[in-house]
Amino acid sequence: MNVDDSDLLAGERVVISKPANAIIRLDEHGLSRFPADQLMRVMGYAGKEGIGGKLHLTNYRLLFKSHRVNRLTGAFSIYLPTITALHDRSRWIAKKLEVATRLQTFEFVVWGVPAFISTIQTQAGQITAMQAAELAASQAGGGLQKNATVVKDMARFALEALAVVQNPLDAANLLNLLDLVTDDVPASG
Repeated sequence: MNVDDSDLLAGERVVISKPANAIIRLDEHGLSRFPADQLMRVMGYAGKEGIGGKLHLTNYRLLFKSHRVNRLTGAFSIYLPTITALHDRSRWIAKKLEVATRLQTFEFVVWGVPAFISTIQTQAGQITAMQAAELAASQAGGGLQKNATVVKDMARFALEALAVVQNPLDAANLLNLLDLVTDDVPASG
C-alpha cells in the first residue's frame, strides 16, 4: 500500500499520501452484497463498497494502492493532466472526494478534502505541456514521438480491449492512459 521506487515513473515523486477508501460499485466487479450493506445505504453508498488503502498524490498522478484486506486488491492511477474536476462531496461524517476525467468519475473517502483538492490543483498546475507529453510517451512505451495515425490505432485498440477486460480497475487504467495520450476519444455517456 506504500509506494516503492518501482511504482514511480521517471522523475516522479510522492507529494502526499493519505489513508483512503476507493469507492467501487459492487455490480461492476461481480461482488455480492454483504451484511453491512444496510449501513452503507444510510451513508449514501447503496450498492457500493469502500476498498481500503492509500491515495498517493505524486507530481504526475493520483495513485491508489489497496491494502491486502479487501475483496478487491490492486492499484490504479489517475494522471493529473486528465483531471477535469475535483469536488468535495462530503456528507455527514463521510468525507468524500470526487475526481472526474473526461472518461470517468472516481470517488474516494479521505479526510481533509478541501486541503487535498488544493494540493492536487497545485500539482496539476505545475505540469507543463512538455511534461504531459513526456508522461504520455513514457506510458506509451518509451521515447517515441507521437504519430496521429498510431494514436488513432491505439485508441481503436484500447476501445476494443475494453470490451474484453474483466476487471474494471484494469479498464480504468486503460481509459486513463487513453485519455492521457489522445484528445480524440469520445467521452462516455
